[in-house]
Order: sequence, then C-alpha cells, then structure tokens
Amino acid sequence: MVKRDRNHPSLVMYNMINEPGWIPDERAKKDMAEAHLLDPTRLVTYGSGFMNVGNDEPRKLHMIPYDQNQRTTGYCDVHNAGNSAGVYVDAIYNSPESFLRNERAESEIFVWGEEAALASPPQLEKVVAAIEKNGNRNGWDGADYKDWLNSYRNYIKNKGLEKYYPSITKLITSLGDIMYYEHGRFLENVRIADGADIYVFNGYEDMKNDNFSGAVDVFRNIKGTPELINHYAQPAFVAVKVREKIGHVGDTNLFDMFVVNEHAVPGGDYNIKAWVVNPKGGSDVLYDGIVKVSGGDTFSDLAAAKIPVKLNKGIGYYKINAELSDMSGKKVATGYDDIFAVDWKSDKINGYGAVIGGGMELTNFLKDQKKANIVAYDESLGKLDYILVGSIDQGTAFNTISSFCFKAKDGKTMGLNLDYFRGKNFDMQVDRRISAAPIDFNVGSKLIPGYDILGDTKFSLRWEGYIVAPYSGETEFELSYDDGANLWFDGEQVVDNFRNGPKRVVTFKRNLVAGKSYPLKIEAYQDGGTWEFALKWKLPVKIQEPDMSALLKRVRDDGTKLMLIDNAESWMSKLRAVGAVPGYKVFHPSKAWVGSSFMVREHPFFNELPVNKGMNWEYQRLVVYDGPKHFGLYEMQGEEPVVSLVGSPFHQITTSVGVLPYGKGKIVFSSLDLLPNLSLDSKPANVPKKILCNYLKWATDVPMNETYFK
Repeated sequence: MVKRDRNHPSLVMYNMINEPGWIPDERAKKDMAEAHLLDPTRLVTYGSGFMNVGNDEPRKLHMIPYDQNQRTTGYCDVHNAGNSAGVYVDAIYNSPESFLRNERAESEIFVWGEEAALASPPQLEKVVAAIEKNGNRNGWDGADYKDWLNSYRNYIKNKGLEKYYPSITKLITSLGDIMYYEHGRFLENVRIADGADIYVFNGYEDMKNDNFSGAVDVFRNIKGTPELINHYAQPAFVAVKVREKIGHVGDTNLFDMFVVNEHAVPGGDYNIKAWVVNPKGGSDVLYDGIVKVSGGDTFSDLAAAKIPVKLNKGIGYYKINAELSDMSGKKVATGYDDIFAVDWKSDKINGYGAVIGGGMELTNFLKDQKKANIVAYDESLGKLDYILVGSIDQGTAFNTISSFCFKAKDGKTMGLNLDYFRGKNFDMQVDRRISAAPIDFNVGSKLIPGYDILGDTKFSLRWEGYIVAPYSGETEFELSYDDGANLWFDGEQVVDNFRNGPKRVVTFKRNLVAGKSYPLKIEAYQDGGTWEFALKWKLPVKIQEPDMSALLKRVRDDGTKLMLIDNAESWMSKLRAVGAVPGYKVFHPSKAWVGSSFMVREHPFFNELPVNKGMNWEYQRLVVYDGPKHFGLYEMQGEEPVVSLVGSPFHQITTSVGVLPYGKGKIVFSSLDLLPNLSLDSKPANVPKKILCNYLKWATDVPMNETYFK
C-alpha cells in the first residue's frame, strides 16, 4: 500500500485498519513501524473510529511524520456514519453554542473520519448508458442494473406519474440532493466550530447493494447537485445558520451568521449585510453591520446572532442572502440559507367526520384547533364525509413505544441517549448518539442503527432519558431480552438480570399521568447466539374494533373516504383479508447506508408544499430513518400513488401514501407518522399538521387553490 500510493500528492495519511474492535498487538505495531520507514513524510495510524477526544487509548496508536515513536495520545478519529437522521433536521444546528460537530480537540489531530451515511440510489440511466456504450457487455451486474432501471420506469409509466417525474435522472438527483444537503450543512458546522483538522464524508461507492451512501455511485456518476456541498468547501464564505428552517405564516424565526475564512482574506474589519427575498418577490434588509475577521489560523468568527426573520409575506420560501465586503465595498464572500413557511391554521375543515382509534392528539387537534365537526365513530352515525382510522389495539396488546414518547437526557430532544460498548462492563465505549428508533431489535430483521459497529456478539448498550405518558392511568410495560438486561423506571430498578440466558419476558405496571416525563435507564448486552431486545407498553385506553362490513358499506355506497393514517399497514392487512383492497407485497426500508428515500408528487394532499421530487428537509418530521416503521406497497394494481419509497437492496419503487377506489368512495393509506406531530409545539411539526388538513379538505371535496413548490 505504501509503495503503491506514496507518490500521490493528495495523500494525507495511511490508516492500517478501519474501525478495529481490538487493541493493537505487537505485530500491528511492527507493521506500522515498517510502513513509516517506507514513507516517513506522512502520518500513519493504527485504526479509525471508536475513539474519544482527549483520552489516552490504545486504538489511537499513531506515528507522526519524521518520528519513529509510537503514541497513543495526540490523534483522534471519530466516526458518525450510522448517525444520519436520513435528512437534514433542525437539531443539527440550534445556536452558536449548540450544534452538532462542535467538539474541539486542540491538543490532538482531530478527524471526523466517516460522516453521515445517508442513502440514495445510483444514477440508473447513466449507469445503463455506460454499459450499452461499452458494447452492452453486462458483466456480473449489468443485467441487474438494467432490471433496476426498468423497474423504476415501469412504476412511473404504469402508475401515470410521467407528468410529475419526466426524467429518472432528475428524480434520482433530487434524492441525491437530500444527502448532499445534509453533508454540506455538516461540513459547514465543522468549519464554524474550527475544532477539527480533517472531515471525511462518504465519497465513492464500491458495492452495488450494501452501500447506497456514496456521493457518487459505483460508475462514478454524481448523485446530487454539487453546489449543495461545494458552497461549504470554499476557502471563504458567510455561514448563514437558520435555527429553525420551517415556520408558520406569522412566525418570527432566527438566524446567525459566521465568517468562515481559511487564509482567503486578511484579518480586519469588514461589512456584513443580510437580506431576505420573500415568497412574493419582495426584499428586506435584515442586518447591516461590521464584523472583525480574525484571519491567520482562526478560521471562523461569529458575525451576528439572533437576527429575526418575519414570515409575514405568505407561504413558501424565505431566501436569506448574505454578503461580506471589505471597507472599500469590494465583495469578498457570500452565503445563504432559507426558511419554508406553511399555513394550516387558516384552513377551514368542512363536512362531517369520525375517528376510529388513534391517540387523543388527533381528536384534540381537529376539535380544539381546527373546530372540525368530528366525533368518535359509531355505527349509528349518519352519512359521513370521512373516517380517520388509527391504532385500536393500544389497550389490548403490547406495542412498541413511539419515539415521540421519548426524550433525551436534556429533556427536550426526541429520542434517548444511546451509548454503545464492547463487552459487558461498559468500559470500552465505541459510539454514542441520540436514537429515535423504537426499542425493538434483534440481529436478524430488526437491526439496531449502527449495527455494523457492534457486530453480532460481545456488545452492550445503554439508553438514558425520559418516557412521556400519552394517557393517564395504569400502564403495563413488557421488556423482552436475550441475553442480559437492567431497567430503571422513575429511579427504581425494575429489572436486574445482567447475566447470560435464553429469552426472558418481564412485565410491570405503573400509574402514569398524561404529559409527565419519567426518568428511564436501560442496559442490555449480547454475549453470543441469538439476540433480541424490546420495550413495549399497553396503554390505558380501550377501543372497540368496528364492524368491517358496515364500515366498508359506507365507503362503497355513501362515497365516504376511509383514511388509514395510523397503523395503516395493519389496517391494510385487515382490508385485504375481506377483499376490499387488491393484493400487494410490503417493503420495509433499512437505515443508514442502506436506507431509504421518499418522493412526493403533485396532489391535493400536498397543496402548498414541495412536490415532484425527493422529500428533503421540509419533511424532516416524517422521513427520518429512526422514526416510525415506514413501509411501501408493491405489486398492487389500481392505487394512485402520492408518496413513493425506494431503498436498497430492493430495486422497485413502492407506494407509501396512496389512494384506492372502492365503490363511490376512496380508501387512503399512509405510512407517514402524522399523529404524534399534532401535539408538538415544534416548528417542523407544522408540515405534518398541514398535510393532515390537506387530507381532510380533499376528503370533504373542498375546492383548493392548488399551489405547489416544484
């Protein structure tokens, strides 16, 4: 390796092992020494990843240029490949004091070594064109790529989607843009933090199915729009950092500005100006002031904080632009960011509806905030325009706990703090994150996010944070585990069994108060063989299952819209069993580098929202990897797709939100997790609320002034 690559001028360092799960032995140390003798001009490291800033750790073994001594401090490589949310989320940047990748390691060579494995498909049209140009020689995978492309084309043609997705290449590029945008904003964070020496994101794919997270595919085609990353790689630019990228019309959102400058302009005073272009095309100056740029080896300066943007010019994008000029007026750097404003509060919900199942948040939202004419479903009710259907087994069966019911140790962030360790003594940490994945895992079909870090055996996990009760009353919990487990609820240790053994199931009951947060700590370990771990609950709510034939009669004869907006996969199975919907198969996407991408087309469900492309940061509450269990249906006939889903290694496009005809009425199925967002006061939750309002306006045949952002 060293002899082969040492003449490359762009080579920075040699790394002997990627993510070693063991400490270096004498042979490894000898190999490093010999490699360093062959090229003493570059850094040589034993491993990458699984390191902690500031600690003396064996895995940090390295040799600096022109020095044969081996050290275990002074170098740190941190990996976050499995930590991507699957889309840019507002939690990536909160304020100048609080944002991801803000760590500093001034006494070490600090590397963000494997970043944000977010998946998107290869450029199929370009791949197949390259195969055909090469004499149509398929090789070992050419036929597979052709089948893959044909599957995409057939879905778009057969489902009547060519109007919305006229180009497969443009569609896939819009999915790649989801990845590129997140990567660009992470790179921006690293540069404003000014605390790391190297930042590495996934560049070149080398596997057709196992890894979708390269910025270019196996055939070296660029997946997204390069500007989404290139802008943040400039020697100098203005980092415009919006704290909340979604808002409701009438809100005021805040942003901050930094000057990033790596020896591009000299230190001194500069003028910095910011203005917003609103959806109506008008422009307003937001900031005009002086910033002192440090220059030299200080690469980032905070220029201004908490600058307000009023979202008072209607729905759509508010585009913030910034410009840095020297004191003579010469422009030396620019920057930008944007905010998307929605309006669901002014939507009037007409007609008459009913609710089956779901949570209290649905009824409360529609009755209290939307003043909708909606009641609990009863077979004695008269004609209905729509029936909303959610989960009905919350009080009769154990169900996984929604990520929306977890809060991290900070008491604010959705999810739980999750730490990964080698062994079972919690003394060899290999990763940490805030995980929004429901706790329901095994080593087969339900892989924990970051499973590649752990392997199949000899690992332990620790979740910490809070659980928020959605209802008041006696709640029963079920913990199933293999091998060991500890669990503390509200400060009391309920499970104490950290030892090997077969699968065990423990249940316990607690009286909870709706809206109250209860401290939760869970430990698990896997020593060998099979492993599974799940925490579920049975809530204090009883809902009677409706008479299916009477329900479907309303749809068929009255023209009622039956809308499956929660637990839709289970409801579709019930409807299929009675012949109300055609046959289908179900696709469940993976996470991280073999993750999934959603696309949405123009439809009244998405009035006044971005359409005809991949679902990017505007939909961040709905398309995250670690959120609900997404699904897509395929080999189904007759549905009208609205939201579609793709993911590796599956080569078909599937339908995730669709409309099926049934007599005079319609059946809508949706895998988007709308309901938990209805009770949230966060600004990104405005988009799910808007979608639900759109569903109901469509269901009551209200004419819409359809507006889409394409």
